[in-house]
Amino acid sequence: MSLVTVGPPGATPRAAEALPPLGQGDLRLREVEIDDAVELAALFSDPLVAAHLSLAPSSAEAFGDWAQLSRVRRAEGRSACYVVEVTTAVSGLFIASRATADANSAEAGFVLAPRLWGTGHFSTASTLFLSFLFDHWPIQEVRVRTRVSSHRGSGAMRKLGAVIIDDTGRGDDGEYVWSLDREAWRGRQTQSA
Repeated sequence: MSLVTVGPPGATPRAAEALPPLGQGDLRLREVEIDDAVELAALFSDPLVAAHLSLAPSSAEAFGDWAQLSRVRRAEGRSACYVVEVTTAVSGLFIASRATADANSAEAGFVLAPRLWGTGHFSTASTLFLSFLFDHWPIQEVRVRTRVSSHRGSGAMRKLGAVIIDDTGRGDDGEYVWSLDREAWRGRQTQSA
């Protein structure tokens, strides 16, 4: 697997700089832009996608505000939000946030368009995204929440080697809190290479 490099591991991009584009084959991850709001609102409102989500902005305007906030937090070193593009169409989103720029862990989330489910694009996008987080933020742990009823989300987390560390109730459906440790994830990547 050939990943786009963004500098030596451990080198943190300056906070004010835009996120580096990442890609492999026809899949590209690039920093979210305000102009992505209409496409993201449509993706998140798709009933097949919405069934797996707890919370999301509810309109294109709200997504535009959210994208702007994400870019402000990126400049502070607290957020990394990538749009997934496959052959230039906005097809998903990967986001991580942390309380402070030097925090040792981050909370992350992801969404992929239903047309990409079962295609291997999640594996590619998550590898690019996690490599960036673990090598350039550099954090020790990523935590992800999935709805208990989201078998797709749980399956995706298991594929990455994440483990459930909490089962919490929030809203109408409980959530699993998954943990993905940097060294364990790297070990799995080495084994699969």
